[in-house]
Amino acid sequence: MPKPQQIKQAIIEYAGNDISEYGVAITGKWGCGKTYCWKKEIAPALTKAGKKCVLISLFGIKSTKEIEQKILYELLNISEILKGNKDNLISFLNESVKLADANTKEVSLGRSNLKTVFDAVAGLGSYYLLKKLLFDAKETVVLCFDDLERASLNISMAQILGEINKYIEQHNIKTVIIANEAEIEEERNEIYSAWKEKLIWHTYFLDPSIDETLDIFIKPYDDDFQQEIEQNKVIILDTVNQANLSNYRTLQVCLQVCSKLFNEIGEKTHLFKDIILIVFSLVIEIKVEKITNDQVELLREWSKVGYDFTRNFVIPKNNAEEPPKSYLTSFIEKYYDSKQYYFSSYIFSRYSTSLAIFEYITTGYFNPGKFKNDLDKISNHQMTLKKLFLTTFWQLEQDDFDTIKKEYLDDLKNCKITNIAEILKLCQLFFYLSREKIIPESDADIARIFKRANSKIFNQNLLQAVNLSDFAISHIIDDSNNSLKDNSLYQQVKKQVINLNNVQYDRAIKQKAIELINYLSSEPEKFLKTVREKYQHSAESIFAYMNAIKLEGAIWNLDNSNLYSFNYLFTKISRPNRILGNNRNDLENLKRLNRLLKKRVQQENKSPVLSIKLRMIKDLIANISAAIEELETV
Repeated sequence: MPKPQQIKQAIIEYAGNDISEYGVAITGKWGCGKTYCWKKEIAPALTKAGKKCVLISLFGIKSTKEIEQKILYELLNISEILKGNKDNLISFLNESVKLADANTKEVSLGRSNLKTVFDAVAGLGSYYLLKKLLFDAKETVVLCFDDLERASLNISMAQILGEINKYIEQHNIKTVIIANEAEIEEERNEIYSAWKEKLIWHTYFLDPSIDETLDIFIKPYDDDFQQEIEQNKVIILDTVNQANLSNYRTLQVCLQVCSKLFNEIGEKTHLFKDIILIVFSLVIEIKVEKITNDQVELLREWSKVGYDFTRNFVIPKNNAEEPPKSYLTSFIEKYYDSKQYYFSSYIFSRYSTSLAIFEYITTGYFNPGKFKNDLDKISNHQMTLKKLFLTTFWQLEQDDFDTIKKEYLDDLKNCKITNIAEILKLCQLFFYLSREKIIPESDADIARIFKRANSKIFNQNLLQAVNLSDFAISHIIDDSNNSLKDNSLYQQVKKQVINLNNVQYDRAIKQKAIELINYLSSEPEKFLKTVREKYQHSAESIFAYMNAIKLEGAIWNLDNSNLYSFNYLFTKISRPNRILGNNRNDLENLKRLNRLLKKRVQQENKSPVLSIKLRMIKDLIANISAAIEELETV
């Protein structure tokens, strides 16, 4: 099978020889780079050899007249006539029109632009103009017809190929056809095969390797970016192969995104490995695999979480039946678990994430500030021996294992570990290590260490409390498939952690609720911004601990613009499993707010004319009622 460079050389030779009775064809799968190869490799080489390339897409073409007009317009753009003055062009067009109708008067074109000039002769002398242009340029022009298989069903394959044949046989123009022959419909394919013997001299099947395609695609980029891609090619090739990617246009998209991010990365080029993997995994999943909206939202949440807390502690199992994998577990295993690349002292970070990259891929909007914060997060999440202990401790040497185990226990005793997810993760791990007799401490020892550490962290107000329904923690709390589910001491420690977290979380959320109402009363723009940035995509509660009377008063005091924004934002955050989540306090407080708003509306509704604010309050009540009804069914 010829390589892209060999196909390029073959077409250059074809364009320069005396054989003009046949065309040549390039075929291959969609997305394998056929058009790209023509535009970036073959056409520039032909131009350098003195040829003029005309690319005509047949996508959606409905008639042979459309093909003719496309060619005419392209030829007018490259014709030597346009290098002269406009009078010469007008004279030439008049001559062409007269060829079509000897009685036609001269065309008055005035100051018309090229498109107007073209439209003036279309349908009159266009064919004769085209014929003359082709005659003048037949030694230099190379026509390329792309997307043959995507032509409209309103035109037959015989008509299309008959039109192409006209330029080959009648005008002796060197012609290239680009098509995915495998996608030509069965009936059309029979006609295509019959015509092909008459029309095509050679057919070149383009099926470049990923490696070759990557080399072609990075050529337009600057040297620094090319060098980084070359250094990290193993990651790209492995990821693309892992995903069984066959549409190489996706490779172009990934490189474009990576190029943008590389230019923003500054001096932190050592993080580019992580950036590449994040980009390729997300683009392939979202754009190629066409995952569901719910799965896209899972990837959004995962992009916010960071390093490792996306699933339960996993241990090696022998001959054990695996439970069904969640989408995220499959995603991580597909793109990340196989990526253990070692570059000198650097161990590849397998779970680096970035919300800024996710949003850039899904919305096209790039937030430089958020990306900078994500770079700091990625830098902190790079794999260390201490993190390896949490995920795949069996890869550690015994001395390293013993050292890190002692560090973690010391950190617990000295209140240096305050994140709930990390505490639970460590708890699961140490109880497992105890059960398997990998460490000398018994279950009772581990329970005592964690209980004392948890109480100390809580009493010193250091515990980083979270909503336990949040994405980052819910996977760890759910130990239904965990081998420790029947361990009573582990369950005691877990219950203690959850209870302490809930007390601390209630304190924090109550304080946040007070702050939010104060914002809504005095700085509504700040309230809207805070909710939009911190809560719109979170499972954390907003309304559960707000004073309903104060909230209702603050809503009524909003001006119309901010009331409209509040109402709109409420519709975004009131979906189940988002801010309102499954929190019953949220539901009860919304019911109180709804009753208060309805009571005020009844008082204000006596006026014969409704104010704009009253109308919007009624809309808000309707939205709150809908949210309550939906939440009651959760």
